[in-house]
Amino acid sequence: MMLVTGYSFCQGQSIIANDKDEVLERAFMFDLHMQRTVPSGDNFIGNGLEFGYGFGSRLAFKVYDDIYVGGALSLDYFDVQDTNVIGEFDRSTKFNAYLFVGYDFRINETWNATADIGYGYSQNKNRQNFDQGSGRFRDSGNVLRFTSSIDYSFNKDISVFVSPSYELVSYNISTADALGDDFDNGNYLSFALGVRYNPSMRNEKSISKSEVAEMQELLKQDSNDLTVKERRRIYFYKRNKERQERRERRNKN
Repeated sequence: MMLVTGYSFCQGQSIIANDKDEVLERAFMFDLHMQRTVPSGDNFIGNGLEFGYGFGSRLAFKVYDDIYVGGALSLDYFDVQDTNVIGEFDRSTKFNAYLFVGYDFRINETWNATADIGYGYSQNKNRQNFDQGSGRFRDSGNVLRFTSSIDYSFNKDISVFVSPSYELVSYNISTADALGDDFDNGNYLSFALGVRYNPSMRNEKSISKSEVAEMQELLKQDSNDLTVKERRRIYFYKRNKERQERRERRNKN
């Protein structure tokens, strides 16, 4: 007998009953999160704003295999740390609305990782205090955002996640030539913690004859000679077949 990630197999035992493999896939993902945002870079954002905090939501749909597309909204709140650098106001609220495309990678039964790139609209709404004149004005531009996450599933529908991200915002601000490009760009680094609603669906995928033969060869090998990737393949095949057999028994009863 050989043991592979919690499941035992007799050498040469077939775990492929037919030419279909059942895969549990997330149909879509809806996120709600809180985040801590750090202005960065040697520019008016990095040198002029304090660390901020905010919240956001994201909705993504699978479009092909593990590739997904979606949209997101977020708000961040900042206090000004240096008016000589950023201008005469004391608070700023940053709003993002963007679309993204990414990849959802399944690590094991309970852990998933995602990575995506997004592009869209960004706006900083700046407010002055009473002594500064109580005025309001906006700085807008385009945001390029790189986001990753890792989530832990409590069940097949609900998970919690942590998500670091990095934003590059190109602002459309008219300034004097003497100021150079200090007001052209702003950088932000964010760390989010949230809840993910990701209902899953069972999907059957065809297995080619070559994949069947390859799996049979893996089962004949000693477990110590298998790579982590090969052990994971055996684990998921075995688990899916056991689920199929249990469902078939329930249907017969």
